[in-house]
Amino acid sequence: MKKSDAKFALIAYVARSVGEISVLGKKALQKVVHLASEISGADFGYEFRLYTYGPFSRELASDVDVMDSIGLVAVNFNPTRNGYEISAKPEASTLIEVFIEEYPEEKENIDKIISIFGNRLAKDLELSSMLTFILTRKLVTDTSDDDSVVSKFLEIKPHYRELDVKNGLKEIRELLN
Repeated sequence: MKKSDAKFALIAYVARSVGEISVLGKKALQKVVHLASEISGADFGYEFRLYTYGPFSRELASDVDVMDSIGLVAVNFNPTRNGYEISAKPEASTLIEVFIEEYPEEKENIDKIISIFGNRLAKDLELSSMLTFILTRKLVTDTSDDDSVVSKFLEIKPHYRELDVKNGLKEIRELLN
């Protein structure tokens, strides 16, 4: 499978899997792929940088747009939710099956992340993804110091409650170990 096909298959698989338990928006897709990459250590080929809503990959966003234009996923704006919804189309089924067959370890890593984070709101995913970014990119001198990590997080994202950040940090530390 070519690299671009593998990426498309990953996106389609995430869209289908999350769609079975929740609604997948553009922000949520970014966070699920980021968490799967960082927590599992798997290289899905996307580079994430800090952006308004936490870690973001321009290439991932572009791939979703391409997949929408060629009919592998549907990206629709839902005015009730005031956000986009991404779903895998039936045309992506073969691509998904090849992904499952050729990338069983990556599928397992994604399934683990989806089972933990798949039905969370984008705001909660942002918190988890941002904490993971701080820890894995070593944005603080001592990543083992909870207070430093929480302070750095609140410096970047001051609208979160400190208690929520501390609870999220505990969860992320368990997953990274």
